[in-house]
Amino acid sequence: MNEDIVKSIRFYAVRSVRSFKEIPTSVFDFYDLTFVLAGTLSYIVDGEKYILKKNDAIIIRPGQQKFRHKITEPVKYVSINFTVFDDSCMPQQTLMNNIVTENIYKLISLFPVEYRATSIRAQNYFQPPYYSFAKIKNILNLILLELIDIEKIGTNNVNALNIIQYIQSHVYEPITLSSVSRHVQLSKEYVSYIFKREIGKTVSDYITEAKMDQALEMLRNNNLSLLDISKNLGYNNYCYFSKCFKETFGHSPKQMQMTLKDN
Repeated sequence: MNEDIVKSIRFYAVRSVRSFKEIPTSVFDFYDLTFVLAGTLSYIVDGEKYILKKNDAIIIRPGQQKFRHKITEPVKYVSINFTVFDDSCMPQQTLMNNIVTENIYKLISLFPVEYRATSIRAQNYFQPPYYSFAKIKNILNLILLELIDIEKIGTNNVNALNIIQYIQSHVYEPITLSSVSRHVQLSKEYVSYIFKREIGKTVSDYITEAKMDQALEMLRNNNLSLLDISKNLGYNNYCYFSKCFKETFGHSPKQMQMTLKDN
């Protein structure tokens, strides 16, 4: 998949409002992605009603009919209008419940308050030069990649997703159930339960798989020794690292290294 998804950004805004008039039924030639950070928003898209609560998101596609109900209570949301190079790269869901993970929230927080493309910007609109299109495009691109990855995982459970994101971002460190539970501020018992229920495997198994996948990539793309690869992935005991690798791929790290060299 081409990781450069975003073609252009028409408009976005980070808004906190107490009330707002309804947006009448309309059809646009761009995507409309909205995250709700507090309160509730209600839409009708192609005749179907969607209610967004805190940490939910909605993607409305080009050509779809959109109607948004009047806002009568305080709500904070981020709304982004954009086009893409390839529609098939976009997430397939319309409503994504409880999708604002730690990673997505951090990315959303990088946005300035508002942006409008030069072609639709009002003459009195202030656009600081450091809010470059390239920065905003890259942030949105990362958000869309996060949404695509979440869709592939097959769960919208924010606790399970935060656990996965923690493991992936700390794959080069020793990771334990205790360190995971401390990070997500949940008990070890609940972490084990929710992860097994949502992902279908134990936290320990997922940690090992993530590290072994990275070990294989390092074997393919680096000239590091097997001992260095083991240490870089947080294993102080090479024999244990080798055992985990063989259980995952059916070959020892040395055997895999020789196979990759022959190919």
